[in-house]
Amino acid sequence: AVTFHLADGSRTDISAQTVPRFPFRDVDPFVEFVRLSKPGPAAALKLPLFLARHPRAVGALRTNLAALKPPPSFVAPTYYALHAFKWLDAEGGERYVRYTWRPTIDIPDLGRGEAKARGPDYLSAELVMRLEQGPVRLELEVQIAGPGDDPNDPSAVWPQERERIVVGTLEVTAPTDEGDDFVFDPTRVTDGIEPSDDPVLRFRPRAYAISHERRSAGAG
Repeated sequence: AVTFHLADGSRTDISAQTVPRFPFRDVDPFVEFVRLSKPGPAAALKLPLFLARHPRAVGALRTNLAALKPPPSFVAPTYYALHAFKWLDAEGGERYVRYTWRPTIDIPDLGRGEAKARGPDYLSAELVMRLEQGPVRLELEVQIAGPGDDPNDPSAVWPQERERIVVGTLEVTAPTDEGDDFVFDPTRVTDGIEPSDDPVLRFRPRAYAISHERRSAGAG
């Protein structure tokens, strides 16, 4: 998640993940899937039945498996924001786009055994050491929707030939000491950008607020 502190004192956020596909077009099946994914004897029986009722999700889950390997660094993966946002120009034109953070450095892959040997906080430690050598950068790319692309369905795959443009660069210079007291909200946008009517996107702020509330209670 990335938050931008703007000149007028406001914020706008981009929330992304390392898997390229979202399996469901709506909230209810996603919540059901998360509950069924918990290890246990019930999952072994109920999960296949669930996927039989939601066959579109199977392809997305299969695609995402390749991205679930341990990354060698926080700045090595590609991050997919999944949801579409409407960009407006000064003349009243509008286009829907999806965001992707692209790495600018190539870091060798890391095996699961080596990742485990490095310990649970190896990613944070690696980033601190990397930043001691200088800043690192990620490029913000947008994919522009074309005819027939549904901006309200996070599970919809837009064709690869859709136009892509690098619109900015994020430079990471140092770790923060501000702790975990953040609520990232992908619907918190700035002038000229509007959320789509994607039901999953609209649901996320409530889920994040509950997560923040529970973290704050645990810290207390």
